[in-house]
Amino acid sequence: MDDRGCGQTTGDLRQATSEDFARDVLEGVRYLKNRPEIDPAKIGLAGHSEGGLIALIAAQDNPDIAFIVSLAGPGVPGIEIFLSQQEHALKKIIQDQTTIDLSQSLNRIIFSDLIANPQQKAEVIYSRRLKEWVSGQDSNTVKKMMPTFKSEQDLEPDSLTKAVGRMNLPWYRYFMASDPGKLIGQVRCPMLILNGEKDMQVYCDLNMDGLEKSCREACKTNVEFRRFPGLNHLFQHCETGEPDEYGSIDETFAPEALDLIAEWIGKTTGSSH
Repeated sequence: MDDRGCGQTTGDLRQATSEDFARDVLEGVRYLKNRPEIDPAKIGLAGHSEGGLIALIAAQDNPDIAFIVSLAGPGVPGIEIFLSQQEHALKKIIQDQTTIDLSQSLNRIIFSDLIANPQQKAEVIYSRRLKEWVSGQDSNTVKKMMPTFKSEQDLEPDSLTKAVGRMNLPWYRYFMASDPGKLIGQVRCPMLILNGEKDMQVYCDLNMDGLEKSCREACKTNVEFRRFPGLNHLFQHCETGEPDEYGSIDETFAPEALDLIAEWIGKTTGSSH
């Protein structure tokens, strides 16, 4: 499906959240149910990355969804995904783990404040939390953590607007507060959950472990998990798994992953493929 505002679709993508996208998906399901060549009992959802979360939202207590294939989907709260991505980025530029840990503790405080106050501007929250943090640190620590910091004026909301602007988007706030674990127990249909072990966006171990834990706690047994060695976030065979490598890889999607998906859907729905 196209995103809102792409192609001939309507709607404002900048104002939409994962919940809005789930409603769009369900409109598609309703359309398919009215097609004479479609078996309404065999309509499933395949979602990649955020699409895995969208599929869970759409499938909650919904008998119209026959199955879900989650491809590199979130398995932990959105705040944990953002923090894991932030740590990965920090490790590329900072060698000192103590400094990284300090930065991450500050990020967690700010992100938690963003979740707790969804209507408040991100630059106001950042300004407040950064001022509190700076006031409790020595000058060397502040310089190490904030090399561009020159004066208190740099911590005012107006100075932070450009840096944190995207955090004011409804999508960002919704995703950060989302928790797939709270949805699993409300999904009745079978699920196939896949991830590449070299995924450097939605980290395989963090998110797959999270989904497996949530399924155990919800006593959900109609789920299969598969981790693919050597595949990145887009299910391409890769060297590093980093996003800047995607465009240099000719392969679009690993055949072994496609074969498994086709086999599983056929088995789950009693259909040939």
